Amino acid sequence: MDLAIQSIVIRIKTYWKCEYCRTIKCKGRIHTDHNHTTILLENNDHNHPASAVNNEVRLFEDKLRSRAMTTTESTQHIMDNCLNNASDQMVARLPNFKYIKRNIQ
Repeated sequence: MDLAIQSIVIRIKTYWKCEYCRTIKCKGRIHTDHNHTTILLENNDHNHPASAVNNEVRLFEDKLRSRAMTTTESTQHIMDNCLNNASDQMVARLPNFKYIKRNIQ
């Protein structure tokens, strides 16, 4: 599934929908348990191709966030480590580095 945005949480279930649900009316949906560990329902009825670059950007942001929370490295050092092996397409999709640094701090 492409990147998903959390739609609603009701007791024991979390409902997710495709990030393109509004812009191009994509019908891709997924339901998970409240811990986000088990997929209860998956509807892969996407009307667009998957984007590897979007997934790479999401993984980069997650890696950055977790590294910032678990280490005492400097902001620049965290960014340098997370940018290792990053594709040119992914780096081109990132926001300005000063905004990324601000989010790390």
